[in-house]
Amino acid sequence: MNKKYFMPFLALSALILIVGCIKGLSAEDDWICSGGMWVKHGMPSASMPTTPCNNTNIKITNLKINQSVVYPFTISGEAKVFENQFNYRIKDSKGVLLKEGTILAKNNKFEVKITTLKTKDTKIIVEVFDESAKDGSEINKVIIPLQIKSS
Repeated sequence: MNKKYFMPFLALSALILIVGCIKGLSAEDDWICSGGMWVKHGMPSASMPTTPCNNTNIKITNLKINQSVVYPFTISGEAKVFENQFNYRIKDSKGVLLKEGTILAKNNKFEVKITTLKTKDTKIIVEVFDESAKDGSEINKVIIPLQIKSS
C-alpha cells in the first residue's frame, strides 16, 4: 500500500472500530423503565423483564409482571414518600376503574389486601403512585399487569 494512503486508511479503520465498539456496548437495544412500564428500546435480544419497573421511591416487592393471582391477593412493598401516604388503583384491561384507595406505609413498608374485584376480565392492571405536592400530578408510578386465575 502506498505510504500516502496508509495513515488515512489506518485512521479510518480505527474510527470504524471505535464506533462499532461503542455501538455494540451501548444500551441501544434494551428495555427501559419509563413511566412505571418496561418499554422496548430498539430490538433487545432479551425478553421483557418480569420484575416490576420500579422507581426509587415506591417498590412493589411481591408481584411480578403478568403474574397469575387468585383472590384474595396482596400488594406489598416499600415506599419512601411524603408523610408515608400514597395511592393505589386497579383497572381492568380496558382501563375501567375497579378499585382505588390510599395506602399508609409503616416504617416504609406497606400491604394492601384485595379480596375481590367486580369484573369478569381476567387481566387487571395495578397502579401504585404518589401525587405531586406541587401540581397534583401522578409521580413515582409503578404499573403491574396481572392475570386473575379462578380459584
